[in-house]
Amino acid sequence: MLSYRHISFAWHEKILLDDISANLSSGDIVWLTGGNGAGKSTLLKLAAGMIPHFNHGRLYEGDVEVLGRSIREHPPKSFYPQLAYVPSRNLPFYFFGENLSEEIDITRTLSSKKHVQDDYDARNSLLHSCIPGWDKDGDQPFSNMQPGKLALTAMAVFALQGAQLFILDEIFRQTSSADIVKWEVLLKGLAAQGCGIIIASHDAVPLFNCRWHLEKGHLTCD
Repeated sequence: MLSYRHISFAWHEKILLDDISANLSSGDIVWLTGGNGAGKSTLLKLAAGMIPHFNHGRLYEGDVEVLGRSIREHPPKSFYPQLAYVPSRNLPFYFFGENLSEEIDITRTLSSKKHVQDDYDARNSLLHSCIPGWDKDGDQPFSNMQPGKLALTAMAVFALQGAQLFILDEIFRQTSSADIVKWEVLLKGLAAQGCGIIIASHDAVPLFNCRWHLEKGHLTCD
């Protein structure tokens, strides 16, 4: 689902990532660790296509393949809705609507064709089994949600829209213990459906089956 192929990346000619290769497969939940400035967010932005299309820095060797396609050759929007990027900042920017009700209505409209509607109904059923009542606060503006709730809502919305690969960047900093339990159930449910998930976090993550660690430009996997 996600392959880093001998990538080397530099900020202002200073090498941050040096000849990194790694693969994330269907059903994997990867916990990405490393110190401040190690390059965790950069590694995720490369997978999301934010680099090299929108952010500074230079990917001067290698490539990243998402669902079999190169991020060098395809713009980020071409991966929607199969790829979901959930950052810790400016998350409302990534929604179509202003609140959850609007977002669900838009998603339902986009899923109006019969075969797509069947997939929508199956995903909605999965979400309600993992997080009962996840869509009950539909009129609350995304901009007014607490960060922990907003991140969980975004994850559910992107799953409803059909995401297969989820890229999560430091979203557990302000997550309540009650929401951590919801996250664990949701992550387990999505992985069981064959989704791939990578989570960069200084905090312990609710669930993972593989750990990647960044240090001094190199990545180790265990």
